[in-house]
This record gives sequence, C-alpha cells and structure tokens, in this order.
Amino acid sequence: MSKTGLKIRCIESIIAYAKLIILVFCTALLLSGYYASAFKIDASADTLLTKNNKLFIQSQLAAQQFPSEEFILIAYKPTAHELYSAQSFADMQTLVEQFQAIDRVKRVNSVLNVP
Repeated sequence: MSKTGLKIRCIESIIAYAKLIILVFCTALLLSGYYASAFKIDASADTLLTKNNKLFIQSQLAAQQFPSEEFILIAYKPTAHELYSAQSFADMQTLVEQFQAIDRVKRVNSVLNVP
C-alpha cells in the first residue's frame, strides 16, 4: 500500500470515528481537570537533597559562607552646588553619619570611603 493510500485510509478512519475520538478526549480532559487539584510538585529542600542535586547543595554551601544582607542604594544629586565640590562632600558625610546612627545599619559605603 502506498503512503497516499495509507493517509487516505487513516483520514477516513478518523472521520468515521470522530464522535468516539471527541468523546475520549473530552473524558480525558474532564478526568485530568478533576485530578488536577491533587497534583503537587515537591521542590522542598529535603526532596532536592535526597536526589543529590549538586547545584542545590553548592548554593546552600555558598549561602552559609556568604550570607545575604539587605541593602539600600541611595543616589545623591546636589541642586545648589557642583557634584564634586566641598559642600557636596560635606553633605554626603552628613548623610553617612545619619545612616550610621540607625540601629539596624551595620555598614555604610559611599564615595567617601570606597577606593
């Protein structure tokens, strides 16, 4: 049998059983929709560790060695004087001192103390 004859026969079978095929697909769709609420993906640390996920283990080791810290980035733009003037540096020093006075602040980096 040629390829064309096989294609025609396959198409004729699909057309002949179209209602049955639609019924099977609708039933499968309804069943999958009903059981979708029971579908769960467990991506907890325990699951990842039990499967020896090397990337997860490396990220945990890096997190232990280099803990993340919260930070805030503040931009300063003077309006009454030049950016690199003595007054700008005095204003930035005042801001640094005010931020260091806050209890939760551990360190303040600015253009005044970075290389």
